[in-house]
Amino acid sequence: MDLNLRAMSAWITRAILLCSLIAGLAWFHQSRSTRPQRIDLARAEGRLLMGNGAEPATLDPQLATGSPEHHLFDALFEGLVATTVENPDANGPGVASHWDTSDFQTWVFHLRPEARWSDGKPVTALDFVWSFQRILSPNFGAEYAQMLYPMVGAQEFNEGKITDFSKVGVQAVDERTLRITLNGPAPYFPSMLKHYSWHPVPRHVIEKFGRMTDRDTKWTRVGNIVSNGPFKLKEWRYTHSITVERNPHYWDASTVKLNEIVFVPISSDAT
Repeated sequence: MDLNLRAMSAWITRAILLCSLIAGLAWFHQSRSTRPQRIDLARAEGRLLMGNGAEPATLDPQLATGSPEHHLFDALFEGLVATTVENPDANGPGVASHWDTSDFQTWVFHLRPEARWSDGKPVTALDFVWSFQRILSPNFGAEYAQMLYPMVGAQEFNEGKITDFSKVGVQAVDERTLRITLNGPAPYFPSMLKHYSWHPVPRHVIEKFGRMTDRDTKWTRVGNIVSNGPFKLKEWRYTHSITVERNPHYWDASTVKLNEIVFVPISSDAT
């Protein structure tokens, strides 16, 4: 009889524990369903949460070589040509409102007067010439310098065979007009310009922190970096997240719907 009582008591104890566990799970589920989740808060605040692969190695578009950086540069910087909202593979206007060519070898890009850096300074054709010289400078050692080799003299300058950059096929006709001359006809050239190796970098900021060919200076840090894309850098919490916010000086700022993008480094596919 004592054994039966003890068995019944143990069964009742287990039943009580099981009921408590079920009740606890039900309460937890209900509290989770009623408490705003991170994604709901982000949606309400106009923030995009984006998994972005590994931690970016740099925010200098002329030194980067990886996909995580590419996603960031799509937000922070813009070249002469950009993707369109309707078709990411199309060639739409970027810093250049339009461009001309008669032979697909010499291209003339007309920069929009409203193009601005995130500090409000104008983006000019001279910025592109200086940026191309920087990425092609042998002492800078940019891995993606080869992306510019279709230009006349670009490879020779990058390899040190010529030292006069005026012999490279890029000229600022005036502040709003940029001429690029290629080694041969290339009807696909505008699509190449969407890669971040062709994007401009802010000379007036970079030279505050060193020389043209100095690598990994403080110009890319929060509070220093200046960009010309739809967003600007707000915060970089190393290995945690990088946050960019809307750039009010972007030439097409009225069409930017997001207030922020939060890039989260996620290295593991399982995560």
